[in-house]
Amino acid sequence: MFGGEYGDGRRGLGLLIIERVVSGHGWTGQARVTDAGTRFVFSGVGTVTETPATASRPE
Repeated sequence: MFGGEYGDGRRGLGLLIIERVVSGHGWTGQARVTDAGTRFVFSGVGTVTETPATASRPE
């Protein structure tokens, strides 16, 4: 997803963790690097539309 290799010169696991979470949920992602900075773009992310069940109280 984010490409590249994780070699000795790279530190941290942040992008690896993000990649695993994104791919584990079936989403897609890209890292776009420009002179202005880095932008992460994710797609396929769903929205939860369920409402929580209301607990019934005895009267």
